[in-house]
Amino acid sequence: MSSGRRNRIRHGNYVAAPDEGLRRGAPEAGAKVETDVVASVATPNGRFGRAVAGFKILIGVSSVLGLAFGIGWSVYRYAVNAPAFAVTRIEVEGSLHLSDTQIAELAGIRSGQNLFRVDIDRAEQQLLGNPWIVQAKVRRQLPDGVSIEIAERQAHAIAVIEGRLYLVSPDGSPFKTIEPGDPRDLPFVTGVSLANLARDAGRERERLSRALEVLRQYERIELSRIYPAQEVHLSPSGQVTLTVGKAGIALELGEGPWQKRLMMAARVIGRLQRQGRLPEIVFLDNRAHPERVVARLK
Repeated sequence: MSSGRRNRIRHGNYVAAPDEGLRRGAPEAGAKVETDVVASVATPNGRFGRAVAGFKILIGVSSVLGLAFGIGWSVYRYAVNAPAFAVTRIEVEGSLHLSDTQIAELAGIRSGQNLFRVDIDRAEQQLLGNPWIVQAKVRRQLPDGVSIEIAERQAHAIAVIEGRLYLVSPDGSPFKTIEPGDPRDLPFVTGVSLANLARDAGRERERLSRALEVLRQYERIELSRIYPAQEVHLSPSGQVTLTVGKAGIALELGEGPWQKRLMMAARVIGRLQRQGRLPEIVFLDNRAHPERVVARLK
């Protein structure tokens, strides 16, 4: 056989052998495909395996949550019905004008009530609905107590507005009408109208604050111990008249400065008092000559 023929036979044999390039021990093509399909279904890394694992986790988490909810609900039912958590102590701090009993009633808290049935937010809102109370904080104190801490407004004067009496706070706000039990031994402020309050509340509060400042300045001098302040009148033009003492001595202060003019009034009244006389009106509102004081005697 010629060399050319031998080469062609070797070349033909190489090409015709279909399994020469397969790995040793590899299964036939059909068997390999079947094995791969089974593996993709059965292995945990497959989609079905991951779904099963996720479902198991979900069931576990749901079971834990259900158990926790059941325990929590049982504890809650026990707490809201147990006699050990009945309110026996109601402690009140910061009350000046309202009694502790009134504060508890306003908050809707009563002795014997279950501590966990006390609605804290509602109790605070009900307290703030009272005009005296400006701040309120309610807390539970296990096992049987409630603490109520409040801050009350202070009344520095009584404003006479359209024939009605209103308590006035330090910032010049009329915050409530006078009722039985409210303080009445306070100086009066006159010259304020409801119409002005409705039209320009800020301006009227400013005028009321001016009256309160006059009262504060007067309380700093010795004369106020002998002749307590009775009334501050605010005129539409801005003039201020302070009436003091049971005899009703009128101090025409004009538009200030308050401290200087009040000290001048104290010197004049003191001098006349030593003479056994009292003025009816002391004029301290001379704009041209603010150093002059004129007294009209009784």
